[in-house]
Amino acid sequence: MIDESNHDPVDDMADTLDVLYDIVERSGGTVKRSEGNRLSLLYLHALFALFISPLFMLWGFGPNAMKTTTWQVARAIPGQSTTLAALLFLGGAVLLLGTATRSPRWAGTGLMLILIWYSIIAVTFAAAIILWVLNGSPDATQPALYAPGVYAHLAAVMVIHLTTVWKMVHKGR
Repeated sequence: MIDESNHDPVDDMADTLDVLYDIVERSGGTVKRSEGNRLSLLYLHALFALFISPLFMLWGFGPNAMKTTTWQVARAIPGQSTTLAALLFLGGAVLLLGTATRSPRWAGTGLMLILIWYSIIAVTFAAAIILWVLNGSPDATQPALYAPGVYAHLAAVMVIHLTTVWKMVHKGR
């Protein structure tokens, strides 16, 4: 049997509110860390896009640039190294601007441009493998079989980021 004579309902309520307050405090810290991690990742993607794009363009002009079988489909893109470098650079710059100003619309636009770049690379690399297989898979011209997966997974990461940013835009944040 419970002895209720020593229990004060106000004290019980205060204890419950203290527990709830602690939970809310911990949740607030988790949200701040999560937002900080997300922003760090967006900055990282933007800076790497800005770093890689000029290297990509310069690499594309060398005497042996994009000569391997892996690049055979990408070579069909008009001005391939300049076009792809410009797309990646623009995506990085817009993502950096959007992240720095906390503008989900700009950040989303930058992510979309980078997503397009990763998708182009993944699809052209996959197409090169398909062409290689259709041509009898000669050993001397084997494309990098792992390459489409590398860029496809990076495209998937951009989709995950875009989903988060899209939710922010539609919630008016």
